[in-house]
Amino acid sequence: MCSIFIKALNLSINASWLILAVIVARLLLKKAPRWISCLLWGMVALRLICPVSIESVLSLLPSAEVVPGNIQMVERPYIDSGISIIDNNVNPGLGEALKPGIEDSMNPMQGIVAAGMMWIVGIAIMLVYALVSFLILKKRVRASVSAGEGIYECDEVESPFILGILKPIIYVPSGLDEKILDMVLAHEYAHLKRHDHWWKPFGYALLSVYWFNPVCWIAYILLCRDIEAACDERVIRDQTKEYAADYSQALLSMSVRKRFIAACPIAFGETGVKSRIKGVLNYRKPAFWVVIAAFIICVAVAIFFMTNPKDDHPNVSISSTLNEETRIKYQNEIRLNEIICDYAPDVIDFTSANISIQDGLVNCVNVVIFCNDKEKASEVQNGIADAVSDYLGIDTKSVFMAFVDHEGNPYLYYGASLEARDIYEETSHIYSLPDDSYEAPDNVVTESMDYLPTEKIIIDD
Repeated sequence: MCSIFIKALNLSINASWLILAVIVARLLLKKAPRWISCLLWGMVALRLICPVSIESVLSLLPSAEVVPGNIQMVERPYIDSGISIIDNNVNPGLGEALKPGIEDSMNPMQGIVAAGMMWIVGIAIMLVYALVSFLILKKRVRASVSAGEGIYECDEVESPFILGILKPIIYVPSGLDEKILDMVLAHEYAHLKRHDHWWKPFGYALLSVYWFNPVCWIAYILLCRDIEAACDERVIRDQTKEYAADYSQALLSMSVRKRFIAACPIAFGETGVKSRIKGVLNYRKPAFWVVIAAFIICVAVAIFFMTNPKDDHPNVSISSTLNEETRIKYQNEIRLNEIICDYAPDVIDFTSANISIQDGLVNCVNVVIFCNDKEKASEVQNGIADAVSDYLGIDTKSVFMAFVDHEGNPYLYYGASLEARDIYEETSHIYSLPDDSYEAPDNVVTESMDYLPTEKIIIDD
């Protein structure tokens, strides 16, 4: 889950640059058709859902991966924003604060696990809010009556809207003037032709995933406004000025107080009514050159902000990451050996821990404990498992221990006994490496490596 959260965080940061570019582009496209702005928001959606991106020397993104995917494994955590002034001010403090230390009883980077859990909870809250809003609205329109195919009138409705994704239904207030009703229906039919009853919920779903990014909230609000403005333009583009004036009056009469961000419905008079009225009254058909210029801007935005910057050192990161992960793995194993020995110094003679890592996260830990007091070993095994699990932030079910006597013979297993025994037998070579075969990875701190045996230990009484 942590790796997914880090990936989502990086996608969100990269998309933020694109969103800011789209906001600037919208200002340049005031005379262009509004559907082009919707096209730009489609690019943002693609950026948010696509885990990979094309590399380009033309990319204006300062960094493709601000938060390293292996940040939990590096000795000194850091960010790579691509902006020197930010990195130089943030990284020294960040690396020092989150660096796993010998004196730590828990890896500081376990905070990412908590952040990932908060992210999931936030998604759940957003989706529950949308579901509850939908159910409340469905309850309000239960007493509606049919006014035509796919059209219902309801006394509880203040402003017309479309409800439903697969089978959308248009709901309108009861007793609408026929002229206003025709304009309202023209607007709602424009929504249906553009499939906005799909795109708005899809936009909300993306907002639910990236709820932690305030720039994404701004993007969703502007998307809703552009969707409505695009439909307004579609309705009035072939009409007279008198019709546009009447349409503006209909917008004003149907306007309602704006609610909190919503996934549904698509309401006629709820989003940006003031700016929509102004846009309708000032609407002019865009010149051909304006449309061409708008397309050029869209292509430029895509090239500059939908691509990632090229990696100047593609081969260096792989090897350095492996060395860093290996170094931290051994440092944590050293710390685990110290924790276990300190837990029962009068009982435990020697320990050797081996951490198993999968997808950048601790999967399980195997520990061999040399202890000749079999009775005491049985008493301390649960406490040792708790201490190990607390430090690594894993469940005790992922802790496997084999207690051995001074001659190296196992007599007690912790962790589904049979499974722990099998693990010990399959990995026994880890604890009996010849002196001349072991080479510490680059930059590994070896001063405390005496905890890791290089040959099978036999302790004489």
